[in-house]
Amino acid sequence: MNYKDIWMDNYSPSFGIALGGRYKKLNLAFAGSNGSYDGAFEKQFDIVRDDIQIDSGSHVNGQIDMGIYALTTTFALIQKKHELGVGIGFLILNMGSSFSTTDVNDEIIDLGGEHLFPMPFLAASGRLNFGNFRLVGSGGGAIFKGEKDGLEYDVKYYTIDAKGVYDFYKGKNWSYSASLGFRKLFMDMQMENELGWANEKDIYTGHIPRKQRKQQEEL
Repeated sequence: MNYKDIWMDNYSPSFGIALGGRYKKLNLAFAGSNGSYDGAFEKQFDIVRDDIQIDSGSHVNGQIDMGIYALTTTFALIQKKHELGVGIGFLILNMGSSFSTTDVNDEIIDLGGEHLFPMPFLAASGRLNFGNFRLVGSGGGAIFKGEKDGLEYDVKYYTIDAKGVYDFYKGKNWSYSASLGFRKLFMDMQMENELGWANEKDIYTGHIPRKQRKQQEEL
């Protein structure tokens, strides 16, 4: 299904958090985010889910949730005026869906479920420093191939971040800065069983403005 065709490509509130620490050339970080979006559509063909047939033309309401949680460690290949690092980690993608419709007797049918996809994660990051201004970039990707509830899944995920940061003030223990960045998140999920396959792609791009007052040096 194409989310634009079923009006589920809308923006929605999301929550994210990131924590990290550095020791010499090693950097350890944990990050997590969660968001959801919803919509409605008319079924264009008959489908069977959980031994229940949903006729074409049925009105379906639904919501999709996506949570991403990653633990990564990065090693600095270059740590001078400019920096470059590569790392490995572990990512958990939590995909949840909840849909409802009615059968021929106008009884409400609830569909959907929740799946966790643990994946190995590869990451890279870099920083170009120019006095009080710096350019920061990072990216990474993960894959999952395996079976969940009778379905064979093939999941690919990657994200790319780039931002410019300007430090208005840099003290010994804290600084004040503002940043403006751009993020692209891509997820491709393919599910297959003996009856056929389905494909889902999620792409998010956008700008990330932020002002921050930091109590310690940025990692």
